[in-house]
Amino acid sequence: MQRCVIYIRVSTAEQQMHGKSLQAQQDFLKEYARTHQMSVVAVYADEGKTARKELRKRKAIRALLESVKQGHIDIILFWKMDRWFRNVSDFYKVQDILDRYGVKWIAAAEPNINMDTRDGRLNLNIMLSIGQNEVDTTSERIRFVNENSIRQGKVIFGNPSMPFGYKAAVIDNIKRVVKDEEYQTIVEDTFDYYLRHQSKNATIRHINQKYGSILTVSRIRSMCTNPMYAGIYRDNPNYCPPYITPEQYHQLKSIQKQNCHLRTPPQDEAVYLFSGLIKCPACGRLMTSNTRKKQLKSTLKYYRYYRCPNHYAAHTCTFSKSCGEETLERYLLSTLTQQTKACRLIIHSITPRQTVRPVIDTDKIKREIKRLNHIYLKGRISQQQYDQTCEELEYSLKSSTDTDSAPPTQADFITIKMFGDCWQSIYHHLNRQQQRCFWRSLLEKIEFTDNERFEQLFFRI
Repeated sequence: MQRCVIYIRVSTAEQQMHGKSLQAQQDFLKEYARTHQMSVVAVYADEGKTARKELRKRKAIRALLESVKQGHIDIILFWKMDRWFRNVSDFYKVQDILDRYGVKWIAAAEPNINMDTRDGRLNLNIMLSIGQNEVDTTSERIRFVNENSIRQGKVIFGNPSMPFGYKAAVIDNIKRVVKDEEYQTIVEDTFDYYLRHQSKNATIRHINQKYGSILTVSRIRSMCTNPMYAGIYRDNPNYCPPYITPEQYHQLKSIQKQNCHLRTPPQDEAVYLFSGLIKCPACGRLMTSNTRKKQLKSTLKYYRYYRCPNHYAAHTCTFSKSCGEETLERYLLSTLTQQTKACRLIIHSITPRQTVRPVIDTDKIKREIKRLNHIYLKGRISQQQYDQTCEELEYSLKSSTDTDSAPPTQADFITIKMFGDCWQSIYHHLNRQQQRCFWRSLLEKIEFTDNERFEQLFFRI
C-alpha cells in the first residue's frame, strides 16, 4: 500500500466558499485515498495562504518537503492544481525536489493534469499560467481599490492590525482610523518622554510605573518606526490623527540609528551618558558603551568607557583605543563653562507634573474576575495561574478607584538655566538618567582624534 500525504489549502477570501473549506478538501481526499488503496500518513494544511505567496511563507509546504527528504512519502494528494501552486517558478522548484526523491503528486479533481503524459504536462503549464495571471489580475484590482481607499482615509485593515493607541470608528458613514481614548494619554506620554530621554529602557520603566505593565520592547520599537503615528500611511500624509509631527518622526528615526542596542538592566549604573554620540575616528562606526567593575575597599567602582565594535568584535578597524566617560564628562563641563558666559545656553528639560491616569472600566474588571472564578471552579487553570491573574485584576481594580495622583518620578527635574557657573551645582545633583537627558538634548555628536584629544563638539544651540 502506497504512503500518501494530503495537502489542503484555503486563502482568507475563499475560506467561506462552499466546497473549498479545509474540512471539505480533507474529507474528499481521504475518501479518494481509501478508494485507491492508499495509506494516509499525514495531513498538511495552509490556512489563510494564497498559492501565489512566496514559498518560504507557506509553512505546510516546507514541512511537507522535509518529510519528502526523509523518505516518508510516496504520493502527495491535493484537490485541484490551484490548491497546490499558482506560481510557475515555485512549482518547478518543488518539482525538482520531488523528482530527486521519486515522489509523485495527484490532483484528485483534475485527472487530466499530470507529469506523466505529454498532454498532461501541456495542461499543467496552461493551468499554472492561467492561475498565476488570474491571481496577479486580482492583486492589481485589490491594490487599486486599497490605494483609492487610503487616499480617502478609509480603513483597509482590521482592529488586530491597528497600531497601539488607534481604533476604527465610523465617521460620516466612513470607517476611519481615530485615536483610542483609553490609551491616548499613554501614547502621548510615551512619545513625550522618549523624545526627551532618547532611551527605550527608561521610557518603558517610566510608563509601566505610571500606568501599569502596558509597554513592552516590541511595542515601543513599533511605535518608533510606524509612520502612522505621524498621520502618514503610504502616500497619504493625512491618513489619521497624528500623535507626533513629521519632524518628530524623523527625529525618532535618527535616534534609532544612534542607539546601538537596547540594554535591559534597570540599575542606575547601566545608564551611559554619551551612548550613540561618539563615532570612531577611523571607520566612522558608532562606539559602543561598556563597563568595568572594580572593588575598592568597601565600595564597588564602575568604570564606563566607549570603544569601536569593529575593532573588538569584527576586527576590521585599526582604532584600538577606548574613551573614558569620566574623562569626556570633565572635558565637556570645562568646555561649557568657557562658553556659557558668551552664549547663555538654556536647556529645556522636564518639569514635575501630576500623573494622569487612564480611564479604567471597573465593570469590565469585575466581569473578568467573575469569569476567572468560573474557569477555576471548572478546573481549567491551575491554582498558581488563578492566584497570579486574580492578584493582577484586583490590583487594577484598586488602582482604578485610587484618585490620588502619583508623585513626580525620579527622572523629572526642573528647567536648568546656565548663567555663569551656577548651573554646574545643579548638574551634579542630577541622577545619571537626568544627566544623560541633559547631554543628549545639548549635543548632536562628538568627534575626537586618534590621540584621544577631543576635536569637535557639535552643540544644539
